[in-house]
Amino acid sequence: MKHEVVQLPLDEDGDIPMRALSRQRRRDRGWDLLVLVTDLVPLEKSSLLVERVSPR
Repeated sequence: MKHEVVQLPLDEDGDIPMRALSRQRRRDRGWDLLVLVTDLVPLEKSSLLVERVSPR
């Protein structure tokens, strides 16, 4: 297992482009799986932020 701590870029809408980042990092590093963990808080306290990214 490897890990790195980086500041994630935001897209033009202010979102983290998780699918694009996952695809790029996995390809560049030869990884099969990438897990993105952030310390961002949800804008609505009643909902959790969960993003599932398919490897395809």
